[in-house]
Amino acid sequence: GFSYFAYRLKTADIPGLFSAALVGVLLIVFAGISWFMIMLSFFILGAIATRFHMDYKKSLHVEEEKGGVRGYVNVFANGLVSVCAAVGYGVTQHPAFVAAYLGSVATAAADTVAGEIGVCYGKPRLITTMQPVREGTNGGISFVGELAGLFGAVFVSTSAVLLGVADFSIFVAAVIGGFIGTNLDSLLGELYENKHLWGNAGTNFLATLGGGLVTALLWAIVSFFSG
Repeated sequence: GFSYFAYRLKTADIPGLFSAALVGVLLIVFAGISWFMIMLSFFILGAIATRFHMDYKKSLHVEEEKGGVRGYVNVFANGLVSVCAAVGYGVTQHPAFVAAYLGSVATAAADTVAGEIGVCYGKPRLITTMQPVREGTNGGISFVGELAGLFGAVFVSTSAVLLGVADFSIFVAAVIGGFIGTNLDSLLGELYENKHLWGNAGTNFLATLGGGLVTALLWAIVSFFSG
């Protein structure tokens, strides 16, 4: 049902539809429906952000390809780390995988919202040099974009708490990890994607991996010192 509506709302093409369905099934089988609902919150937030001021983005030629319709590459680039975390949790029941999962989804949400909202406000600056750059440049960041990214991480992390998947310590770790992850995305985009060493999918995958690992590490540190 989720995949059907994603297709009807033009947020995914046919390959993306089946890829999203596969991701959803794996999340439900290994971790439960609540984990799928967290991922769903990301997809909904991302769809709204993508369509935000679409005409303005088109005037700048920075809109998502195909009007924001996601394909299987985008689905797996943003969802592969979270699926692996869900499988790990299903096998071990260890809370570190909850942290890694939530950190990866928070990163994906933060990155999507930061990019889609931030491009509409203010002149971006390159994350490595802070020099002004054209809107839509890989590695470009702005104050509004950073705030939007933080909101995306908070939104996804809050949904996890409300669904009973995460406690407060994981919530805090995921917000921080997601925010770090979206800036890692910008850094990787500037250092490697702009040099055509890999594409946007590679940047998204490594950013979600980094966000997940940072979140799990932060959670482990808090757990260690709290006894």
